Amino acid sequence: FVNDKYYAPLSKLIEAINMAIDLESWNPRQLNHHSNWGAQVDFAAYATHICVGQDTDGNCIRESGSSFAAPMVAGIAAILLSIGVEPTMVKRMMEDCADPVTSYNRQSIRSGAINALRTVQHAIRRLH
Repeated sequence: FVNDKYYAPLSKLIEAINMAIDLESWNPRQLNHHSNWGAQVDFAAYATHICVGQDTDGNCIRESGSSFAAPMVAGIAAILLSIGVEPTMVKRMMEDCADPVTSYNRQSIRSGAINALRTVQHAIRRLH
């Protein structure tokens, strides 16, 4: 990172979030069985049917893959920091505002799936 004051808190945040949600399964809140998950994962990020642009008719072009999870969390962290949330509170806010998720192993995920809208709304309420 360019600004060293954010390095430690955000590095811990980003290393903990390589997780995907399988929205194609019968249960839209169920962890994708092939994601990178284990004891160190604190919460999941959506990575299925992500709108990555529009075709010439204006329809959403969708892609899927666990590689979308980390940028999703990094983007939410950037929004929180830009509105004045302390770096040490970023991860906590994402965890507190997470959606419930079904896990194959109770130890594999602690908080649930990040909810960007709820997290940013919560941060705005706390700051004002």
